[in-house]
Amino acid sequence: MADNNTTPSTAQPVASAPNTVTISLTNGATVSLRPGDQVAVNVGEGQTVNLPAEFAADDALLKDTLAAYFGGVRNGRVERVLEDGQLVVKIAKRAEENGGR
Repeated sequence: MADNNTTPSTAQPVASAPNTVTISLTNGATVSLRPGDQVAVNVGEGQTVNLPAEFAADDALLKDTLAAYFGGVRNGRVERVLEDGQLVVKIAKRAEENGGR
């Protein structure tokens, strides 16, 4: 009878593999992707762009990258969720003050 403990598991967590990008979800869970994997980023108003996982993992990098193209994302709230098994990053723009006294 073969000893199952000597057979390498093919169900190892992705996080244990080298060269991964670990992304924390809004609910506290984590997802690990390979560098260069594309992630859907919803920037509001029905607009979605795909960016490499390295960008999606870092709020500052994500906002800096998108700010030149999408107004209001720099002050937005970033949410990372799984939808149908796929990581989706959502940036909820916050209302900005108009003028000042």
